[in-house]
Amino acid sequence: MKSKLALVILLNLIFLHFSLGQNVIPNNWKPNNRIFNISEDDRYVYIVGLFSELGGEKIGGVAKFSRTSDDLDINFPVFTKDDNESDATIHIIVSDGEDGWFIGGDFSKVNNISKGTIVHILSDGSVDPNWNVSIANGGSATSVSSIIVTEDHVFIAGNFIEINGFTKNRIAKLNKSNGQLDNSFGATFNQAVSSIILDDEDLYVSGTFTTVNSITRNRLAKINASTGDLDENWNPSASATVNNIYLKGDHIYVAGSFTEINGISKSRIARLNKSKGEVDMSFDAAISGEVRSLDFSPDNSTIYLAGSFTSVGGVQVNGIARLNNSGQVDSNWIPKVTGPINTLNLKDNSLYVGGSFSAIDGISVSGIARLSVSDGKISKDWNKNVAIVNTIFINQNSLMLGGRFSRAGMALRRSLARFYKSDFSLDLEWRPNEVSISSSTSEFTNLIVVDEKIYIAGSFRVSPNSMTRGLAELDYISGKVIQIYQTPEIRSIVAFDNHFYAAGNNEQKIIKIDRSSGVIENSGEISLNGPAQILKLSDDNLYIGGSFTEVAGVNRSKIAKYNLTTNSLDLSWNAGLANSNANTVVQSIAIDDDAVFIGGRSLYADINDWRPFFKLDKNAGQIISSWNPSPTGSLGLDGAVISPPSIVSSSDNYIYLVAPFFQFGGVNRPRLARVNKSIGGLDSSWNPNPNGSITSILVSENNVFIGGYFTTLLQNNISEKHFALFSDPVPPSAPTILSSVLNKRNATISFVQGSNGNSPIINYEYKLNDSEWILFDPEIQSSPGLITKLAYNTNYTIQIRAINEIGIGNPSNIFEFTTGAPPSLQEILSDIVNNNGANTDRLDFNDLLGLDDISEEESDKLKALILEGAEVETISDLRELLDQIRKLEEILTDIRDNGGANTDETDFNELLGLTDITEEESDKLKDLISEGAEVETVSDLRVLLDQIRNQGK
Repeated sequence: MKSKLALVILLNLIFLHFSLGQNVIPNNWKPNNRIFNISEDDRYVYIVGLFSELGGEKIGGVAKFSRTSDDLDINFPVFTKDDNESDATIHIIVSDGEDGWFIGGDFSKVNNISKGTIVHILSDGSVDPNWNVSIANGGSATSVSSIIVTEDHVFIAGNFIEINGFTKNRIAKLNKSNGQLDNSFGATFNQAVSSIILDDEDLYVSGTFTTVNSITRNRLAKINASTGDLDENWNPSASATVNNIYLKGDHIYVAGSFTEINGISKSRIARLNKSKGEVDMSFDAAISGEVRSLDFSPDNSTIYLAGSFTSVGGVQVNGIARLNNSGQVDSNWIPKVTGPINTLNLKDNSLYVGGSFSAIDGISVSGIARLSVSDGKISKDWNKNVAIVNTIFINQNSLMLGGRFSRAGMALRRSLARFYKSDFSLDLEWRPNEVSISSSTSEFTNLIVVDEKIYIAGSFRVSPNSMTRGLAELDYISGKVIQIYQTPEIRSIVAFDNHFYAAGNNEQKIIKIDRSSGVIENSGEISLNGPAQILKLSDDNLYIGGSFTEVAGVNRSKIAKYNLTTNSLDLSWNAGLANSNANTVVQSIAIDDDAVFIGGRSLYADINDWRPFFKLDKNAGQIISSWNPSPTGSLGLDGAVISPPSIVSSSDNYIYLVAPFFQFGGVNRPRLARVNKSIGGLDSSWNPNPNGSITSILVSENNVFIGGYFTTLLQNNISEKHFALFSDPVPPSAPTILSSVLNKRNATISFVQGSNGNSPIINYEYKLNDSEWILFDPEIQSSPGLITKLAYNTNYTIQIRAINEIGIGNPSNIFEFTTGAPPSLQEILSDIVNNNGANTDRLDFNDLLGLDDISEEESDKLKALILEGAEVETISDLRELLDQIRKLEEILTDIRDNGGANTDETDFNELLGLTDITEEESDKLKDLISEGAEVETVSDLRVLLDQIRNQGK
């Protein structure tokens, strides 16, 4: 019987009830470092390792997202420097005014096309082949950091000394259509220009320069946009670098690392008079560190600033702040940012921040985040993670990030993460970021889930005290640390009743820990004469594997069975492994219905019978000698399989063996093989072929998860880094119905889908009151589903089930709901008049009139007549209207089928509410209808009668 208390995987063996195929299921997990342990509970798969990032798409320098769907444009051009995506740096992205972009930075190629430091990208995402600019080095790095686009020209500035073979020091003016240099513009700066802004015919410039056109200008200047001539009357002097310059009305705002302007103390931000460059003394904000970016509210009354500072006006902040128009900081708006911010962009009611930070308000987020303007809180559901962002461009359709990164959209998870079993998507709410794993000694760290409580055990650290711990409880929903237990470092752990049983690292005992208090109960410990490495629980029996030779004072070599109910060693169970040397150790255990499988190092049945894996009789522990897999390859002097520890995982038909062997029965099987459980024969059709070691394996339903050091799989070297899933598609598992929302006779059914069986869901179907299964129409691939045309005042039971390409899945739980009362006449009339009867059909009319035979056609005719103005004030009026429809249909059928043998002037008079229709007119009516006259309503018949009478006049 499977333990109801614990689900734990650590270098161990797991059983499955059918054969698993070798399909690698594509995934977007892609952890950036090794996986040590994979665990599960009923809803989730957990991973533990050295990673800090999961997922993301490979890009280079620029990430373009849709603002309507948040999707990443993976086809946008890739920027590289020296053929490396991670080395390209983007400083500026601006619109070309025609749905394309000019992009500047430090790069050498765009989509493998040589394009240095600036490029024109057309609206379709292609590189403009007609816009070519060659830029030469101007210092430690050639770059374009600022771009201004006008109707005919493009101004660029940065750190360069030559463009298209002409000397151009740090600023240039180019033709917008082809990039040709405008040599009539002749400004020259002796050092880098960081920012430019255009005001009519004036260019305001900031940077690190100290001369302009050989005239002294300390980091700020104003030049003519046509000629590049210096305005000698505008001469504010900054004491250090000015990163950015902004024009707002009659003022110029400057920001950087300076501490003085014109000899006046102004720390990192100042406001200047636009016309003369004089310092505005009414604006003052003393900032402790570099300011890299500003943005302004639409009315310019609020200023947002970002950089690497820690205080503004004496108020503690974290690299970002909000000021009023006089420079006073808003002390109620202080996001807590871990790391510097490079750029800001205020859009609608959100402030987008970009930089090289790693967290905001304790939430892991990398490079880019969205904050609320009202309170500065981060948007938790908005996650575009990249490494370093220098510029943010936003328009109606797109959000574009420029910086230094090679991936976008990663999920940041430090050492721990979990995925939904239903679709293997990442659980975005579970963020155990207080726990970190930082070294290879943590390969023994494992995770156990007990009664919806999560425990991490082994070698790890918990911030902020950075102390190594043995056991910690995490919140099941959020992943936050709830409590830490003071225990030895734990190597393996199981749960039974209200206790943990743990094998401590280098501990010569199994320790017993109270689950609620964390207290170690010395009276319950199991004594050993050597360390234990692996524990497995089956019912109330604890299987212990390690390097010991005694348990509770009784000889037991490397493997023992201990009953936790009686607190005693099972004396009848003894594998009798030979104690060959100090290296002999059992490192993994799997338990089957009638057998126990073990794997380890230097294991011997006797001095001449070495095997890395053994099968033992479950009742007595004896070695089943006929089961003898024979992996060879990475062997020690004694023929033992050496590091990493061997792992075995089992199903009804196969077991999975993990060790660094390279051949198995003469067939190449690096690191992972599948063998028959009964006889130990190799499954030659199954060869994952990982190119690196495997440190953990989990078999769950039809899925095999592996984690480790590998980066490719299979013979064709499919890229799967550190974490992979093998599976054969199967029908979906059962969904779970959560709720129903009723609207008249329609029910919207919300549910949690089960596993898709590794095949896309095609549709769902439902069954009402144990009747036939009915497909959802329109089709659905996820919750919710809409069921229409239910009966009023009716109790229903419903089940649903999913369908994929393999077949139909198991049915859900049975869910009950009751429909409400039918609509009144006035509600029906209102729906017809206001919504063309969209919510009204034949069943509504049947319920209202107490009938069960109104057809869909009759329902449509009733709605049409009411829309045309038929007087219906009472149910009797509606019944008369239905009688008219039916009488007309009876007459028309008689005329078309019998020539009107049963119809005469009396019928027409009755239908039209007249008394004067003659027999001759009746015959003419029948003749015209027989000849094809269109008569669908009583009004049509009245029109036809009027035509007959008018012709007779």
